[in-house]
Amino acid sequence: MHANLNKSLSSAVRKFLLWLVIAVAMYFYVKDNCINAYHRMHINDFKHIYLGAEVLLKGGNPYDARQLFTAAHLHNVRRLNPYVYPPFTGLVLGFLTFFDLFTAARIWFLLNHFFLWLSIVLLFISLRLPLRVSYFALGVFLGGVMFPFYRTLTAGQLNCALLLLIVLIWWAYSRKKYVWAGFLVAFATLFKLAPAIFFLLFLWRRDWRTLRYAILSLIVLVVLSIGLVGLRVHLDFIPVLKAMSYGHSTWAAFGMDFYRDPFNQSFNSLFHHLFTENPYTTPWIKLSPYIANIFTYIVAISLVVIVLARTLPARRISATGREDLEFSLFVFLMLLIPSLFWDHYLTILIFPIFVLSRYVNPGHYPGLFLFVCSVAIVCIPINFGAPAFRRGLGILLMSAKLWATLILMGLTFFYLTKTHYPAKPTSFIDESPAETTIT
Repeated sequence: MHANLNKSLSSAVRKFLLWLVIAVAMYFYVKDNCINAYHRMHINDFKHIYLGAEVLLKGGNPYDARQLFTAAHLHNVRRLNPYVYPPFTGLVLGFLTFFDLFTAARIWFLLNHFFLWLSIVLLFISLRLPLRVSYFALGVFLGGVMFPFYRTLTAGQLNCALLLLIVLIWWAYSRKKYVWAGFLVAFATLFKLAPAIFFLLFLWRRDWRTLRYAILSLIVLVVLSIGLVGLRVHLDFIPVLKAMSYGHSTWAAFGMDFYRDPFNQSFNSLFHHLFTENPYTTPWIKLSPYIANIFTYIVAISLVVIVLARTLPARRISATGREDLEFSLFVFLMLLIPSLFWDHYLTILIFPIFVLSRYVNPGHYPGLFLFVCSVAIVCIPINFGAPAFRRGLGILLMSAKLWATLILMGLTFFYLTKTHYPAKPTSFIDESPAETTIT
């Protein structure tokens, strides 16, 4: 009886703390991500997305800097970044150009909120999560205090739309809806490029049906895009794509060096900070940019090989239902392989964080500690350009969110390789035996 009483009290305390987390996170969500983010919108990224879409729909070429600057002048936009997305992205977002720039930015602000919460609801459905307070607390916590989401809102970025697409791809793929999975991957690839990694997933899994639908959908969408804006525009996107490779930057002629910007959390940025002469850090050793790029290729290829080795079709773990962890590894590759890994991209980590929360055992303190610390680093704001990060070991902290991402990826590998694990994952805070799920 005494033991049951203690257990009931412990459960009550956990539930109270979880509801407290929900209340505090909701307060910060309203205060920071609704009110403050709205008033501090600088739409740094939305400007070139909007102007690029407008130029496209008017029959122009957004990859021509002069045309983009002309459009910016007409909207009284003084500072501008290049349009670096496929033409398809501008076509999809073309509906925003029916409004003036700032009205469109406000609409996109609201849509980002909608995409985030819809993604979290669909995570419950697609992962078949039990309706527990702990999962609600995790969702509200991420929506309320995740600084990459705040940055997405103020800059007007595409991360919430990409998160929604990733969740939808997982939903279709996990339920063997081959046509939808293929179409969504093709759509997401033409929308933001990085989801092209899922073509590798289908190929590696020998999922020929989904791969066939993905390729067919890609061809149809590309032909549609070319039919709407012309082949010339699509060909002009190729040099932009090359300019986003390791050690290069779009608009380099205008002094841009995005590949080594302090806010760029990629491996390429880290290696240039550590080993090349640059405006931001005092390097440990002065090597050539070519060597820094070679290091990046080695790491990128190694990550892909490790992921493929761990997800060999012969080693799939269907009995324990850990395909969600395998899928998450490809989400990590979306972030870690490209030369650009802006801190606000971390919004898409909401998917693997939710997946990992199913496996983290509160009794395994090292795993719990690493999970909590990594999520905390992902969520907090960091001034990557701080003087302390410009020399010595501080340079490593300039890439703090890269390390947090790698730790979360490492935990994903760990829970995949764990041989003794319950067949039915539970919440990292298991507050009740209730197993009601949304299906």
